Amino acid sequence: GTTSSGTTSSGTSTSSGTSTSSGTLTATSTSSTTSSASGSSFWSTTYNSKLSSNVDSLKSQTSTVETVVESSSASSSSSSTAASAYTSPTILSGYTSPTRRFLSSGSSDTSNIDVLFCDIEGNAIWKWSAEDVPDATVTNSSSSTTEIDVDVDGVCSATTTLTVSAYQTGCSLQNHPEGCDNVYYKGCGGITVSPTSDRIVIARTGGRTLGVLNYKTVNNACQGQVVDAISTYRGKKFNSPTYAEYANNGILYFTDSPFGLATSDADFDGDTLDKSPLREIPFNGVYMLRNGTGQSVELVDCDMTRPNKIAFSPAQDIMYITNSQKGNSYVKSYIMADDGTVSNSSVFFNFTAHPELETDDGYAKGIKVDDNGYVYVVCYKGVYIFSPEAELAGAIMSDQELDSVSMGLGRLFISGSFGLVAQTSGVPYQSLPQAQVTCSA
Repeated sequence: GTTSSGTTSSGTSTSSGTSTSSGTLTATSTSSTTSSASGSSFWSTTYNSKLSSNVDSLKSQTSTVETVVESSSASSSSSSTAASAYTSPTILSGYTSPTRRFLSSGSSDTSNIDVLFCDIEGNAIWKWSAEDVPDATVTNSSSSTTEIDVDVDGVCSATTTLTVSAYQTGCSLQNHPEGCDNVYYKGCGGITVSPTSDRIVIARTGGRTLGVLNYKTVNNACQGQVVDAISTYRGKKFNSPTYAEYANNGILYFTDSPFGLATSDADFDGDTLDKSPLREIPFNGVYMLRNGTGQSVELVDCDMTRPNKIAFSPAQDIMYITNSQKGNSYVKSYIMADDGTVSNSSVFFNFTAHPELETDDGYAKGIKVDDNGYVYVVCYKGVYIFSPEAELAGAIMSDQELDSVSMGLGRLFISGSFGLVAQTSGVPYQSLPQAQVTCSA
């Protein structure tokens, strides 16, 4: 966690993913290190003290980071494979019968939350549920499994449980009748909730489709099941839908990179996946599906090499997408119109153009935006936090490779192959979507 001192310059890129650096980013201070029960360590680094004072996650440093879910199968090594991570934690307020669409993260009703996240290697979706969650603490646990354990170092008395919400969430016999034994990236890559129908949509990366998560009772047991919904664009099979995100107007945006075509971790480097004989679409696209019946998938962008996670600004007038490729790691932004169309794309920040950040062994992955418009980007072993103008305020760093980030109920959730940790934060983040995450009562 040692960093140098000095001054800061923004050094952002504005034209393409291969643009050059316009300045060197230098850390001005580093906090003490916090160790979690999962064996991972975290500390915060400041790049711009004025901007970092606007970010509660940086002001409180990392002293409140605690383990929420611990993977008992995770290696103690600081490196991980692309197919071993726990990815895309999605925070929502669950119910057993429909009531309303959204709950404010600042209301008393949000004390009961569910966090769904993808287990890529296990080809499953896990659900971490918490009841009566205090606004400023992280909860402890009440159950565990042989593969993944819940938090043992929490400090409050909230009741939490951890269960498998669904199996075969990526590759399944529905989309791979020949079986999934030879599929390296088996699981799902993203989970999102429709604001108009409460439908839970899954990016089934290992299955090369988009699916819908439903719950039904079988033999007196509630089971989650993901069913394929969309598998082609203009008659050609998707490479492997990587992530999906609903905008507030009900339009679904999703990315389609070839990660699901990998046969080993080495395939994620270079252009090996682009040459896969399984590809039917010659580019890695960003798509949208408008709300309503009879709508067809529309292409938004075909110029990114590895489009991955998606996030929106608070006003839903800017869309951000990470490009997850070594040597070409950046965040792209788009102007969003009210009808869902996007324009004026540019590179928001180019990690590859800033070797001083030491992210070359990884690439940009998870991304979220807080209520103040600050952009949180996971890249290698850090969560880098930028102002809306793409100035780097600071970062939450770790000795482990990180994958995704999410926000809700005054917490910043960070996932990786180690499991899931949460940092308590006082900032009220964007409203929590509401969806049914169990069988009807």
